[in-house]
Amino acid sequence: MRIEFLSRATTGSTMIELHVWGYEEEISILSPSCIASAWILNLLASSHNIQFKIIPSNNTHLSKLNELPLLIDDGKQYSGFKEIAGYLSSRYQSDYFVSLSGEEKLIDDGLVTVLNSKFNAVNNYNLFSNTKNYENYTRKLFAKLFPFPMMYNQASKFYNEAQSQVRLLGLGESKSSFLNITGNGDETQTEFFSNDSDDVGDTPKAISSLHEKSIVQKSETKRVLRESKSTMKCLLLVEQLFDRLEKLKSEQKQASKFIFGDKPSAGDILFLAYFHCLTHQCLPDKFMRKYLASNSSDRFQSIMARLDAIQSKKLSSDSFRQPVGKEIPNLVNEVGFWTGLVSY
Repeated sequence: MRIEFLSRATTGSTMIELHVWGYEEEISILSPSCIASAWILNLLASSHNIQFKIIPSNNTHLSKLNELPLLIDDGKQYSGFKEIAGYLSSRYQSDYFVSLSGEEKLIDDGLVTVLNSKFNAVNNYNLFSNTKNYENYTRKLFAKLFPFPMMYNQASKFYNEAQSQVRLLGLGESKSSFLNITGNGDETQTEFFSNDSDDVGDTPKAISSLHEKSIVQKSETKRVLRESKSTMKCLLLVEQLFDRLEKLKSEQKQASKFIFGDKPSAGDILFLAYFHCLTHQCLPDKFMRKYLASNSSDRFQSIMARLDAIQSKKLSSDSFRQPVGKEIPNLVNEVGFWTGLVSY
């Protein structure tokens, strides 16, 4: 049985499917975990002749854990970046990735956890709490990810979840906590952010059109100032997170490119995926990229060099296929799922 397993792993006779957030032949920056999973799969494919397809299905019902990325191999599901990376690295041994000791594996797992909590909240702030990015990029993105009318429901869901994560880090328009007893968090803002608690009830009534215009201008000024304050806090947080990663690298006594040596670990790949999303050229407001490039230019260039190395093997168009049948997150499949007519 062991010989048969190794033979299949070497020849890559089975087709691996990776379901991600994205559209056409692009994986969305909404999910750095999906991008990192695709990078690892693509890098392993070159040395093991692995046949795989990346499906931008945007359908969490496909996963038993209701999350993407989702990898399916030999009929078994692996959900989330940590589980996918662990499975691929154990089944398909590769000289491209670093070999970790037991202690190093624990450190790397901890790094993945921190990235998927702290950095994920920062990425959500960049996409959903930054007004310029949200109104000119993120909100329009859902029309590409979902068919009508599902883009409205999913956009609201994403927005509410993103704002909850952002507030837990002390960013955004209002503070929150794990035991939030002051509100239900169900309000979805599509154009403007809610006022701070100290502004509630302070808005005067307009007595003329000129007075109304003055009130609107004053309110907009307050909103811009609040967002600027949150942006500065976000940049300080990112700087602290980058410093901690550098400290972690120094603690491993490594003077090489990655944390554990010249070869990347799963944590290294995921970090580069978050860096890729935070500094993506498609974002209208590139405040994160400009800050990192100007404040720590040497570190920025070093990370960019590592990112270019990971992306050196491009995903070809043949690596993608579009979702079909019940994989498509349309209204018919959604109604069928809740009525029991469609099962996953």
